[in-house]
Amino acid sequence: MPTRRIMSLGVVLLVTVPWALAMSVLGLWVMFAGGEDAMGGVFADRRVAIGVGASALACGQLVFMVCVCDRVFPRASRRVVMVGEASAGCVFLAALLGVGVLALV
Repeated sequence: MPTRRIMSLGVVLLVTVPWALAMSVLGLWVMFAGGEDAMGGVFADRRVAIGVGASALACGQLVFMVCVCDRVFPRASRRVVMVGEASAGCVFLAALLGVGVLALV
C-alpha cells in the first residue's frame, strides 16, 4: 500500500472516528440518560428526545460506515454495504422527519 494512501487513511480515521463516536454517544445520552432533563425546552417532550437521539445515533453510524468502513474494507460486498448504509440513512431521515412533525404539533 502506498505511503500516501496510508497517510490519507490515517487522517480520515483521526477525523471521522471521533466524529461518529461523538454523534453516537450524544444520541444514546439524549435517548436514555434523560437528555430532556439536562437540556429542557423542546426536549421536555420524551418523544422529541427519543427522535433526536435516534437521529443522532443513526447519523453517527452512517458517518462511521461511509467514512471509515468503506475505506478500511474496500472489498466488502456491495450488497451488504448498501443495505447497511441505506438502513442507517432511512432511520436517520425517518427520525428527523418525526422530530419535525412533533415540533410542528
